[in-house]
Amino acid sequence: MTSPNKASYSQSASYTIYEPEQKDAFIMPFEDWNFVKNKIKSNVHNRWFFSAMASWLWGTAATTFISMIADGTIGTSLIRWIIFGSTLLLGVFSAIFAHSQRKNDSDHKQTIVDYMENIEKRFSSSNKQ
Repeated sequence: MTSPNKASYSQSASYTIYEPEQKDAFIMPFEDWNFVKNKIKSNVHNRWFFSAMASWLWGTAATTFISMIADGTIGTSLIRWIIFGSTLLLGVFSAIFAHSQRKNDSDHKQTIVDYMENIEKRFSSSNKQ
């Protein structure tokens, strides 16, 4: 007689279980891990916003200028000249800011990579001893 606490187990399909491969790994202190993680988190933003804004502003400036030429009011419409000049100038400022933002993003990524390479050097020099 079987005891009521024992459950029978049956398998309907056969599975092959693979062991994970052994690979080299670094034991990284929490401070280092948190530093890298926080650096990566701090760089999350919409990096193409100012490039898109510059394009939009330049498109508005071009449309305003073309409409002045088409209407023949190139010398008489002050409001269109104000719109044209301000959107053109703001587009230039947005493009300059987008360029500096891309450079800062690149520098930020390089800082993270440099820090990770320093960690690798620390472990590789400790393995040579």
